[in-house]
Amino acid sequence: MKKGGSSFRKEIQAKIKSLTFTTDETKSVYQKQAAQCKNKAELRKLLKVIELGEQQLYAKQKSLFQTLETSIWKINELRYLPMSEKAQWVEKLVACDSAEEMSVVYARAVEAEKKAGQSKAGSWTVLNEQ
Repeated sequence: MKKGGSSFRKEIQAKIKSLTFTTDETKSVYQKQAAQCKNKAELRKLLKVIELGEQQLYAKQKSLFQTLETSIWKINELRYLPMSEKAQWVEKLVACDSAEEMSVVYARAVEAEKKAGQSKAGSWTVLNEQ
């Protein structure tokens, strides 16, 4: 490969090292692929794959964060669960790896809220304002 290709390869290797959402294992695969590229055209194709992968990982991470944030907000809005129980449900949400898992945890929290509401329904006292 020509001298310009060598500097382009170094740029790609630096780009790979700086990826935020890509795992170290995948970065290692990218580095090996970059070393095996025979010309600038192959390096450009690899770069497109790398950038697309990073964009998709970013979008997934952003979506997961938004789902987490929304679920935490909804759990904090529950009326009958004590704060300590809400904190436990939030901890379970944070431990989730997917939106589907978060949905299951949130549904369980809502079920706990229903049970808490039913158990407290008979114990409410209505105070009349003077």
